[in-house]
Amino acid sequence: MAKRLLMPKSTLASWVTASRAGKLIDIGKAQRPLTEFELELAKVKRELTEVKMERDLLKKRQRTLSRKYAMMEQLREDCPVSLMCRIYHFSQSGYYAWQGRPPAKRAQENA
Repeated sequence: MAKRLLMPKSTLASWVTASRAGKLIDIGKAQRPLTEFELELAKVKRELTEVKMERDLLKKRQRTLSRKYAMMEQLREDCPVSLMCRIYHFSQSGYYAWQGRPPAKRAQENA
């Protein structure tokens, strides 16, 4: 989930722990509003992170299996499925249907 939110795992874990302890009720009340520059900087950082992920995915695509969904399964640890589907123009619903589908008859015979 941290990768999907483009944030460190430790930050997300801290938030979950604090939420369970009821310590997030007063969060942000004493904080000043972000300036327009800070908001724009945060937006650019998110976009840069996404572009880097896209670049890395395109590099990895050449070194992975030829079957598209099997490739996505391999890369799933590194990148969100929704981003991979958008970059590679694959169907997200097709990927999830493939996950639940039993192996083809030929694959079973080969095994």
